Amino acid sequence: MLILEACVDSLPQALRAQALGAHRIELCSRLDLDGLSPSPQTILAALSQLKIGVKVMIRPRPGSFIFSKEELRQMEQEILFCRENGVKEVVLGVSLPSGRLDIPAIEQLAKQAWPMSVTVHKAIDESPDPLSDLESLRSIANITHILSSGRQATALAGAALLRDMIRVAGDRFTILVAGKVTRENLEAVHQIVRAREYHGKRIVGELEMNRVEKAQSGDAGELTLIAHAAKRHWNYPEEWIQAWQEDLTFTSDYILKHPVFKMVGDEERILGCCAYEVHPSHLEIVHLWILPEVMGKGLGRKLLEVSLKEMLSAYAKPRIQVVSDPYAQPFYEKMGFEKVGESPSYPPGRFLPLMEKKIAH
Repeated sequence: MLILEACVDSLPQALRAQALGAHRIELCSRLDLDGLSPSPQTILAALSQLKIGVKVMIRPRPGSFIFSKEELRQMEQEILFCRENGVKEVVLGVSLPSGRLDIPAIEQLAKQAWPMSVTVHKAIDESPDPLSDLESLRSIANITHILSSGRQATALAGAALLRDMIRVAGDRFTILVAGKVTRENLEAVHQIVRAREYHGKRIVGELEMNRVEKAQSGDAGELTLIAHAAKRHWNYPEEWIQAWQEDLTFTSDYILKHPVFKMVGDEERILGCCAYEVHPSHLEIVHLWILPEVMGKGLGRKLLEVSLKEMLSAYAKPRIQVVSDPYAQPFYEKMGFEKVGESPSYPPGRFLPLMEKKIAH
């Protein structure tokens, strides 16, 4: 049986990984910085709530794996906390300026960790001679795993070196294969690498709760239902809802031709959506809808912030505009928009606030 280790940076992700079938987690913070040491509170919560194995990352800062004496002392203190609180495995690595592993420093940290097991992380992928470093680690008794993507960005690209590492490791170490290994490509990676254990953020599926991603053409019907539900939440007359049908309807063609984002929650349920028009002088938010049952939980803010960040990265426009529902005006004001005018709507004589936010590039 293959062992699947999920890399997580929060307790909700860890619990979701467990529910999706992970055999073990690597607990970190700040995966956006390639994983740092988690807080003591997160470690204790994970130990108390998870039934699967928990490895804890020991990495005090982002950047290189060349650590000062003070940083090494901090790592020793983090290891001591883990050991005293029932953690069974820690993950660490230290490099020399040459890129080779700093074997004496790793040995000292592993000694502090005893009897916990130790995984040496992808610091080994920085080494110009990972196979020699692998041999040098043999004498450190409690090192059991080596995390590697074969010095490449992906396991598939590093497959040749990974196979060599597995051969050299023999029964002494487990090579824990990483490098964008996902539930979707696991079988293809395994057919080439033939490891026993695999590691990844998405090794058992998507772990982020309420994530924002691009909508697909097949989402059109569900997005339309969300738009109608959100509009009806404000108790508008049904006659008005019918008159707004075209404005509340998503089609597959519209999604293919416009930037449309969706928020996906637990069990892959769509919780909201946001769509844009790109104009020569500005971006326009055409849709922003959240299911009524999850309104007031910050999901609209997250959906707008994440989608706007992606839009502004692709289109460096100085202004963002939205013709807002009156009930949504306070939300946009909190998001930094100001009313700059009005736009006619149905029924005749009804006007909606035109909101605008200026962007400093």
